[in-house]
Amino acid sequence: MITLLRKIRKKLITEGRLSMYLIYAIGEILLVVLGILIALAINNWNEDRKDRAAEVVILNNLLNEFESNQDRFRAIYQYKKEITEKWKNYLPLVSNPKGSIENRSMNRPNNGSQEFTSSNSVLNSILTSGTLDIITNDSLKHLISGWNEHLNAYKEIERRHVNLVENSLRQYETKHRIIKTYSGPDFSFDNPFYNNTTETENLQRMIRIIEDPEYQNLLLLNYMWMELTDQRSEVLDQRFEEMITALKNELKSKTK
Repeated sequence: MITLLRKIRKKLITEGRLSMYLIYAIGEILLVVLGILIALAINNWNEDRKDRAAEVVILNNLLNEFESNQDRFRAIYQYKKEITEKWKNYLPLVSNPKGSIENRSMNRPNNGSQEFTSSNSVLNSILTSGTLDIITNDSLKHLISGWNEHLNAYKEIERRHVNLVENSLRQYETKHRIIKTYSGPDFSFDNPFYNNTTETENLQRMIRIIEDPEYQNLLLLNYMWMELTDQRSEVLDQRFEEMITALKNELKSKTK
């Protein structure tokens, strides 16, 4: 093809047909440009095909990660809801001066300050490597890019709750020799046998602690943080559902 074009060009120059040569030269340039455009179009099509295949893989991996995280989150969410309900029933006993000391001291529920840990390797890779641009659905890209904001808002509530338990409630209970029993989830005071006090003295000590406004305030604050965590948990669970539904819908549209 190239040899033929050269022969035609040489013949036109030799015969002095300048106008025809100019037309030919323009045609040759247009032919080269057309070839380049076709090559670029084929290359772009091939790259887009690769991107679409990569997008499906990314979306599948992301969906698996979010579904796994949601399962772990819901297990903790359900556990915390149950603990919160126990605290709701326990606090009126503590504040009731006519209640028995056993009910006011021995039924102390777990702190409920467990933290949710998620695996975000796929999400973080997408956000840091620039592969988010491969995803074509702008609404889904917005959900993905904003996910950590929702997660961090929830985890901040958890951290504040843990801070209250570790730096205030637990320190108070350690100072006043309140320990957790190993026979169940409830808390109790040290046995008199271990702190060299009589049963009467120990009972009086328990009453003073249970009726201490500082301790009651700490118990109330713990319950309030659990309630707030439950509220944020409900919001985060809705975000999980929104993300998972969007991922499933996008994958469905890609695999039709």
